[in-house]
Amino acid sequence: MIILGINDSHDASACIVKDGKILHCVSEERIERIKSIGGFPHRAIEECLQSTGIRKKEIDQVAIATNNIVPNNLYNTSNTFSIADHRKKHEEYFKKIIYENKKIRLQDVFPDYKPVGDIAYPINKIPFSTSSEIDDNVRNDIKEMRLEFTSTFLGISKSQIHFYNHHRCHALYAYYINSNRKDNMVIVTSDAGGDGSYTSISVADANEIKCIHKSHTSLIGKIYTAITLLLGMRPNEHEYKVMGLAPYASKYQKEGPLKVFEKSLKVSGLNFEKDKEMKDFFFYYEERLKNYRFDGIAGALQEFVEN
Repeated sequence: MIILGINDSHDASACIVKDGKILHCVSEERIERIKSIGGFPHRAIEECLQSTGIRKKEIDQVAIATNNIVPNNLYNTSNTFSIADHRKKHEEYFKKIIYENKKIRLQDVFPDYKPVGDIAYPINKIPFSTSSEIDDNVRNDIKEMRLEFTSTFLGISKSQIHFYNHHRCHALYAYYINSNRKDNMVIVTSDAGGDGSYTSISVADANEIKCIHKSHTSLIGKIYTAITLLLGMRPNEHEYKVMGLAPYASKYQKEGPLKVFEKSLKVSGLNFEKDKEMKDFFFYYEERLKNYRFDGIAGALQEFVEN
């Protein structure tokens, strides 16, 4: 059984699996030379096939991570936006929608934006928008376009191509990479969002891995990304620098920011509850953390996330 695995969101990548063993895996960025590039990983796929000697017609099944891609991820905004662009997105897009109740499109804020690099997909069939701007019909159209493109590129039937839930993919990775895995385990995922969820809880037994809970209330990933930008670094890329800065903060410098974080989000059973005053986490933290030092903010954020 030969399976081609594809991720076509940000950090696009491909892998070849034969009889349960990964033969080759590569990220599109390594060939395209654009950090974290998204889109259809055509160069990565060709590299996987060339390195393994497998031909397209020999592929039995294709597994694509994430059912519904956020359109602007296919435009590579997350990795090619400058810090100024990211701030502009908050100031002129989210702020106007959330605080001023204005109907505004991402296209209105960035009218001249074009994706960097070769995303392969026909860009004219993908709206330049966030997920909140589109409805289920548009989501289905984008998914069908991905299916059609993959089928044509590989020269295989659409029936051989399958989409998988974003958080299930995370959960499966967490489970199978764990050398100490057992039949009776709980798997928790948490990120900045995928397929309508920020969090999932699954139970693995001898027969299956079953998702028992999904939530849209865990803002941990979103919070970390927002603080990365507030500290003057690129979100979706420099979070590791915030994490690396955290140990340099003294207990005293962390005290004030930690109280802000702890008030903003609390655990409530399997869900989270955010502060009622939090309309938008970026501006919420910008106002409340403006008088604290950068190292104290980083240290408090890391301690809050770990707790």
